[in-house]
Amino acid sequence: MITEGTFRRDLYHRLKVLYLKLPPLRKRTGDLSILMARFIQESEQPDVYIQPQVIEALSHYPWYGNVRELKNTVKYMLAVCDENEVSIDDLPSNSFFELSDYQKDQNQSDSSLEELGMDELILLKGIYALTRQGVTPSRKRLVEFAEASHTPLSEQQVRYRLEMLEEKGLVMKQKGRGGTKLTRKGYVAAEKLKLSLS
Repeated sequence: MITEGTFRRDLYHRLKVLYLKLPPLRKRTGDLSILMARFIQESEQPDVYIQPQVIEALSHYPWYGNVRELKNTVKYMLAVCDENEVSIDDLPSNSFFELSDYQKDQNQSDSSLEELGMDELILLKGIYALTRQGVTPSRKRLVEFAEASHTPLSEQQVRYRLEMLEEKGLVMKQKGRGGTKLTRKGYVAAEKLKLSLS
């Protein structure tokens, strides 16, 4: 508008006091718990508790509708939850979300699972299971999980196989003690793996 001469340049600079550029919600999933707590506080059910597994599961959604889509999701979960707690069973089905890319990930996850050996499948299952329990999937815990699954792996073997899973875009290693986290593609693959084993 300034270029076209329909808006005064000096007025623009008077108004432009503070400029905030926020990345989309899918790139800052660490904000999910804060935003969800705020939406719950503003609702008619301010004392509802959200289980950590719910936040972890939601961190894998693409959030094309950004914060507004999250707000609608929270409203849905508050409407269907029992008593004062939102559990993993209260998550909406995939059709609730705008999932064009998510559906693409589902198709990719089929081929990803076919390319994995038993050790990698066990580790994928372990990361998924530990995350849902609210436990950090460290290499040590994954060694214990593999042993309990009758597939003993050394810590070195776990490290190597995690690198393979990372190359396939299924996991990403966190810095420090953050452990290993499933990517959205890895989460979809782990969901399919869980269904195939159940």
